[in-house]
Amino acid sequence: MRLSPDEESIKDIFDSFFDAECSIERVRTAEESGFDATAWERFIETGGPGMCLPESCGGGGADLTTAAIVANLLGTYVAPIPFIEHVVAARLLASLDQSNANLPLLATGEMIGSLALQSLHDSTSAIVPAGAIANYIIGLRGEEIVVAENTTDASPLRNTANLPIARHNFDDAIVIASGEQAHNAYLRAKSEWKALMAVALTGLGRKAVDIGVGYAKERYQFGVLIGSFQGIQHGFATSITNVEGSHFLSSRAIAALEKGADNSA
Repeated sequence: MRLSPDEESIKDIFDSFFDAECSIERVRTAEESGFDATAWERFIETGGPGMCLPESCGGGGADLTTAAIVANLLGTYVAPIPFIEHVVAARLLASLDQSNANLPLLATGEMIGSLALQSLHDSTSAIVPAGAIANYIIGLRGEEIVVAENTTDASPLRNTANLPIARHNFDDAIVIASGEQAHNAYLRAKSEWKALMAVALTGLGRKAVDIGVGYAKERYQFGVLIGSFQGIQHGFATSITNVEGSHFLSSRAIAALEKGADNSA
């Protein structure tokens, strides 16, 4: 989808940021924890953590489409920072209570937010993306929105992508909202997470294709570049078509959510 001049400027700014702070060497260094604290501190300086919060809450007032631009770059660079989880949790809290004392801390990035994607029901624990580093986690328990704040009992879970996933206990969670409206706000936040993650994965997919194409332009076999083989060319053509199709659909989901369609993802 075509970006406006302002959106192109935002893309250039964050492309430069990720290029400087999320080199492949830095990403590999953060592989064990899935988090680069220094990169997050630099990200705070850009205003990124609160970019999609209302200005009245100390945020930048940007829309979800702007978040998608950053999410796509996050995927491209495999950036080890919890931007998607944080922005979704912060937006959810702002939609529920703009006077919440923790909202300014989320806006500045001093506090890291995330969302428990599983409804708690009778369980007191849930798997949380970025749960190993987040200290403000919002979950759904029945018709109640609850928060586990500054918990120390997170249990990191090993995973093939080395993401900072963890299981969190919600025994002492605080109820911050309840009712149908709160329930719907949580479901919308969950849809936002899905859509932004899909956009990020298309960035990752496009980068993978670019790496493959670059290799095919340098690797010789039987005296010729392997990129000259039709089978390889067709494989790359199919791959990038799938990636661009995914990007189009995920961008449409973002646009639909922006217009108020809660089940777009």
